[in-house]
Amino acid sequence: MPNNQPDKETRKLRDKTTSRSEIFRGGPLYFRKYIRLIEEARNEIHLQIYTFENDSTGILVQRALIRAANRGVKVYLVLDGFGSGHLTNNFLNKFHDSGIEVRFFSKLRLSVPIRMGRRLHQKLLVVDGHRAVVGGINIANRYYGTHKSLPWLDFAVFLEGEVCVRLHNLAIRILKKQSVQKVVAENHWLKHDHQNLKEINVLENDFFKNKLQIRQSYHRAIRNAQHSVLLFASYFFPSYRQLKLLEGAARRGVDIHLVLPHKSDVLFYSTAVKYYYGRLLRKGIHIYEYQPAILHAKVAVADDRWCTVGSYNLNDLSDLLSIELNVEIFDLKVVGDFSTKLRQIIKTDCLKISKKDFEKPSPIYHFLWKSHYFILVQSLKVLYWMTDKNKDYQIE
Repeated sequence: MPNNQPDKETRKLRDKTTSRSEIFRGGPLYFRKYIRLIEEARNEIHLQIYTFENDSTGILVQRALIRAANRGVKVYLVLDGFGSGHLTNNFLNKFHDSGIEVRFFSKLRLSVPIRMGRRLHQKLLVVDGHRAVVGGINIANRYYGTHKSLPWLDFAVFLEGEVCVRLHNLAIRILKKQSVQKVVAENHWLKHDHQNLKEINVLENDFFKNKLQIRQSYHRAIRNAQHSVLLFASYFFPSYRQLKLLEGAARRGVDIHLVLPHKSDVLFYSTAVKYYYGRLLRKGIHIYEYQPAILHAKVAVADDRWCTVGSYNLNDLSDLLSIELNVEIFDLKVVGDFSTKLRQIIKTDCLKISKKDFEKPSPIYHFLWKSHYFILVQSLKVLYWMTDKNKDYQIE
């Protein structure tokens, strides 16, 4: 099981209240830095992720983890039972043969009635308790890019310092299926985990454990925004309350820019989301569609003073049926630089949606938007019905 003692560098960092962060866009540079982080591990690695593919990118990461294990680093891998449930035994045995502990979160099982656990949708890497990566980027070629296609647009935060103690705590809690109190009691060096961090905060969403921190942070940021809000939302399917918050902010004069996918990997989504367009455009909200590739990002910036990056989507699937992880950042330089990058993407890679095109849509288009919207709403209801409401983590 995980090492409960901090290494020398962690002991140096554990009494500091400062943390450092840097936001990266998915692609080759991101994965090079990601693998370098694994290569520099000396004691312990925790990787918990939704999708880990057996492709060239997955093999790169797998080999880096195996090399780490071969030099004596303890490696713990938790994969989602749906997002990574297709991996073959041959691929997984390469982990096992190197002494890497691999577990699946909520494996799918055939039963009557059909039931499935909630999804481990977070993307988390923690190295030696003092370096970490949190974001929306899975391990797959589509996030790296190929000679034929650009990488899906997404982001992640590389972190160092005190905030990583909290993330290490979280990783062990899921791996060992324990409560926060029990993990901290068994790992005395994690007791600083309760402190409020000034510039970076770790946020979780897990409805069945009464944790809705990410949703609350989004609501708070939109409600308190005074000048501007940038939202990049890959699967934007907001609740009524979230719509009202956005409309209220626009009514106050807040400049809201909402970036959505031009094409999606989810059936019916690209058509269904247009059901919202007319309403939002009439309220003065600017809508854009990202053109070069699939938009997978779930990030936001408010007033260039706050941003959030992670796995959480503005929809009921994230709110009710998934375990999500974000970090919110208040460091003005980090937030300002990120805001500049997002605005540049809007300027160069996005098509602005015209209000005129949605004032009087043809009956055929309106029917398509509404019918596909209805299909997705009903699909979410079915998924909720199928989900096992057991709040305990189902890991094996």
